[in-house]
Amino acid sequence: MAQNNSRSLRWWEDRNMVMACYYGGEIGALCGGAPDISYDNPDEIVKHISAVGVNAVLGVFSIGESRKFEAPQYEEFRELARALHADGRKIIAYTKGYTTTYSYLDEEPDAMDWLFVKENGDIRHCFREDLQRYYVCPTSPWFERYFARVIPDAAECGADGIFLDNTAVGELCWCSRCREAFVQFTKDWPGAPFTYGEHPAGTPTAAAVSQFKKHLCTQIYRKADDVRRKLGLREFPIVTSPGYPLIGSFEMEKFKDIVQLYEGLPDRNTRIFLTNSSYYQSRGIPSCSILLSFMEDMSTLDSLDFTFAQGLFHNERIIVPYAFWMDMEKEPGHLESAGRWNSFMTRHMDTFKNLDVDADAALYFSHKTFDLKDYPGSISAYRGWENWLTDNGITYRLVFDDDEQINDTRLLILPDVLLMDEKELQMVEEFVSKGGRVILTGRTGTLDGYGMPHKFSLAERLGLAPAGDEESIFAERSVRIRKPADRDYFNFI
Repeated sequence: MAQNNSRSLRWWEDRNMVMACYYGGEIGALCGGAPDISYDNPDEIVKHISAVGVNAVLGVFSIGESRKFEAPQYEEFRELARALHADGRKIIAYTKGYTTTYSYLDEEPDAMDWLFVKENGDIRHCFREDLQRYYVCPTSPWFERYFARVIPDAAECGADGIFLDNTAVGELCWCSRCREAFVQFTKDWPGAPFTYGEHPAGTPTAAAVSQFKKHLCTQIYRKADDVRRKLGLREFPIVTSPGYPLIGSFEMEKFKDIVQLYEGLPDRNTRIFLTNSSYYQSRGIPSCSILLSFMEDMSTLDSLDFTFAQGLFHNERIIVPYAFWMDMEKEPGHLESAGRWNSFMTRHMDTFKNLDVDADAALYFSHKTFDLKDYPGSISAYRGWENWLTDNGITYRLVFDDDEQINDTRLLILPDVLLMDEKELQMVEEFVSKGGRVILTGRTGTLDGYGMPHKFSLAERLGLAPAGDEESIFAERSVRIRKPADRDYFNFI
C-alpha cells in the first residue's frame, strides 16, 4: 500500500492550522457562505478552505448506516482527498469509535460479546428518531476486527490519518471481561482490592475507577495504532476524541489547534461557542484560548478589541468554523449565526492571520481533579479565575497535567488542583526555583494521583503562607489580584 507524500515524517507537526469542516453539506455554509457546497463539489470545498489557510480537513469517511445523511460513498471521499492533496493539504478520515455498527465485520458478532452491558444487565444504546446505535464494550475483541478493516480502507481512499470519535468510557461496562480487567489493572495499587462501580469522589476507589476508564480509552487507541504499524503507515496518525482522558498520551497532543464553532452552553439554542483544542481538553469548560465565548449577539463582533483577543490565542494563526451536526431544519438559527461569523471572519482575515502568541499568565487545568465529578471546588475555582482574568484584560493560556509549558510563563495559577502526582509537584517546584511566580488556591496539591494524601501539600513544600485579600502580581502594570469569597489564596511573589 502506497504511503501518502508529506513534507516530513510527522507532517501534523508542521501545521499552521489543523482541521476544519466536518459533515459534508454544511461545509460551504460555514467556510464560504455557499450552503449548497457538498462532497459532490470537492474543488469548491478546497477553494474555500484554502482562502482561510487550513492545512488539514476532518472529513466524514464511515459512520455506519443508522444515521441519515452522515456517511458519504467512499468514492466521494476519495475525490475530496484528491482535490486536497493537489492543493497541498491533508484530510483526516472521521469514523465513529465504540458506537460504530458492525458493518465492517465479516459476520455479525455475538451481541453479548461486543456490546456494552449496564449494571442492571441491559445493553447500553443510543436511540433517537434518526439514530439507532449500540455502544461497544471497551474490552471487546471486536475492535481489532473493526480497525483491521476501516484503517486500510481509509488509507486506500487517500486519508492522511484517521479520527476515532466516541472513544470515551464515561460509564463502566459491567460485563465479566471488564470487571476482570479492572481487578488486574488495580491489583497492585495501595488499598486494593477495590469494589467495581462508581464511588464518591475523593476516595481511593473513585481514583482507581477514573484511572481504569482512562486505561480503557488508551487501549482502544493502541488497538488502532497496532493496525497502523502493521500496515506500515508511518505517516498516518491515529486521532481519538479530544477532551476525553487520552490527551497527552499519543499523537492527539500534536493537534493543538483543532477549532470548533460549537453549540454554546448553557443555552444551546441561542449561543455560539468558539474555541480551539482547549475546549476539548477541558471537556466543555471554557478555556484560556477562547476568543469569544458564550456570544449573545454576534452582530457586535465588529467591535471586538483585537489587542485583547491577541493574548487569548494559543499558537493558532486563524479561527476556522466547524460545521454543526444538528438538524438545520429544526434549528435554523445556528446556521444563520454561523454565516454571520463567516462574514465577520472574511472582513478581518488579515488581523487574524497576523496574531502573535502573548500570555501574561498560565492557568493550570487538572484532568485528574476534574474527573472527581463530585468535587466542585476545582471547577468553580477554575471558572472564577478565568472570568476574573478575562474581565481584567489579563491574557492567559491553559496548561495541563504534566505540561512542561509552564516554564514559558511568568505566572502560574493553580485553582484548587486537588490531585497532583509527584512529577507535577516537582515541576512546579522547579518553576518556582527558576524565579516563576505561582498562585495556589484551595487544596491544591494535597492528594496524589490516586487520591492518597501527600505528606506535605504543595503550599507547604513551597513554604507559602495564606495571602491577604489583595496581592500585587505585576507591579509594573499595577495589576491587583483580589481574593473571591470562600477561597484561600497562596501567593508567591
